[in-house]
Formats: sequence, structure tokens, C-alpha cells
Amino acid sequence: MKDTNSEIKFISILEILSKNKPVIFLFVFSFFVLTTAYIFYVPKMYEAKALFEIGTYRTDVNSAPVDLEPKENLVKRLFTKYVILETTKIGDYDPQITSVEIPKKTTSLVEIVAVAKSNKLAVEKLKKVISDIKVTHNQIVATLKSRFKSRIEQIDLQLANLKNKEENFSIDIESNKQLINNLTRSIINEKIPSDNNRDLIKQNRDMIIYANIAETARKSSDLEHQSMKLEFQSKELYLKEKNDLMLLLTDFNLKPSKLVGDFQTFDFPSSPKIVILYIVSLVLSFVFAIIWGVYTYSNK
Repeated sequence: MKDTNSEIKFISILEILSKNKPVIFLFVFSFFVLTTAYIFYVPKMYEAKALFEIGTYRTDVNSAPVDLEPKENLVKRLFTKYVILETTKIGDYDPQITSVEIPKKTTSLVEIVAVAKSNKLAVEKLKKVISDIKVTHNQIVATLKSRFKSRIEQIDLQLANLKNKEENFSIDIESNKQLINNLTRSIINEKIPSDNNRDLIKQNRDMIIYANIAETARKSSDLEHQSMKLEFQSKELYLKEKNDLMLLLTDFNLKPSKLVGDFQTFDFPSSPKIVILYIVSLVLSFVFAIIWGVYTYSNK
């Protein structure tokens, strides 16, 4: 069952409005004028956007890339510095950052939005923020490079020590070979006096010399084994680590943070919202007209 009282009230309001068209027009016109004056009085603010890619690095050639700064931390840091703290120190119409967000379905991207009285000023504000980010991230890259280079210098010292050991081994091996040759020649060139014990003396001397030759040969073999161990184990490991570090120092690994594409600007101001303001103004003018009409009708 319909609410008869509501219908009567609605019809009464329509009657009031129909009888007060000039007043309604006056309200609408007044609000239109005030809105237009406000739009001309308030400075127009233009919006610019930048898509920023966070650089990455690896600490090992086989590891996955890591952001120079976690994007959540970067967003929180920029929002606190430029949106929360800075806006309390500057005027409402000074160039300012209004938004720092992570675009959906992205890995290392951050979207930064700035507003100012012109596109140029908004872009300059974005450039300043991006420059600040790059300074911080370049310091991180410099620290990583310093760490890698320091390790390479340590490896070079280790390789130099290995080279010295190899040279010492070569000298000792060559000395042992010379000793073996001398002992061999001594057997060939030895002279034993002719007497009844000549054969026994020669046999004893030869046994002693052969024992010295065998011991010297064993030492020489041990030295060669240690030299080969240095060459194929320690030296190879150091060289592989050094090559890996050289790869980590390349731009392929240490990717710097950068602007993606160009700054995005718009021909129309982002504020004030002209269409929305006029719609709100129209609605308010009708509301005030109805209130005024009902009030005057009820006082009759």
C-alpha cells in the first residue's frame, strides 16, 4: 500500500518549486557565479607522473637478482619524507609529491606522482625526488663494488703467494734433479783402491748413494705433487672466484636505478575539478531552493 502522505508531501514540494521558479533560478545562478569565482581564484594544479625502476644486484653469479632497496621500504621512505613531512612545511600550492605507489603486477617499479602550478614545475619536482633516490642507490652500488674489488685484491695476493710457492718448488725440484745427477755420476766415476775388500767397499758405497738418490727422488716427487695440487686446486679455485667477481662488477649485474620511459604530463589541470564543482554547485542550489521554498510555504 502506497504512503499517501509521502506522495502529498512530494507533490507539495513540486508545487512550491513550480511557483518559485525565479527564486530557483536565482539560487542556481548565485551558486554558479560563486563556483566560477572560486575556480578562477584557486590556482590550477597540474599533475605529472614518473615510473621508476629500482636497480638490482647479485652477490653470487648463481643467485637471483636482489633490489638495491626493497620497493616497500622505498615507498614508505618517500611517502614519509615527501608526502607526510614535507607537505607540513610548504604551502598548499607549492610543488609537492602527492602519491608514491607500487603499480600492480610489477616487480621493481614504483610510481611517483607530483602536482604543481605547471607541468614544468611538477616534472622538476619529480626529477629532484628521483635524483635523491639515485644518490642513495648509487652509494649502495659503490659499497658493493668496493666489497667485490677488495676481495679481488685479496685473491691477487693469494695468487702471488701461490706463484712464489710454485717458483720455490721449481727451484727445489731442479736442485734435487741436479743432486741425483751428481750422485749418479759419482757412482760411475768413483775410484776404489785395489785390495781384497774392494768389491765390498764399492757395494756399500753404492747402496748409500742409491739410498740418497731414492730419498731425493721421493722428495722431488712430493714437491711435484704439491706443485700440481696448487695448480689444479687452490689456483683454479682462486681464478674461478676472481672471474665470478669480475662478472659481478659489470653493469649486467649491478643494474642502476633509472626512470622508465619519460615523465607523463597532462594538458588539463588535475585540480580544481571543474565538472565536479559545477555538479555539486547545481545540487546544492536545488537543495537550498527547496529548503527556502518549504520554509516560506510553511510560514504562510
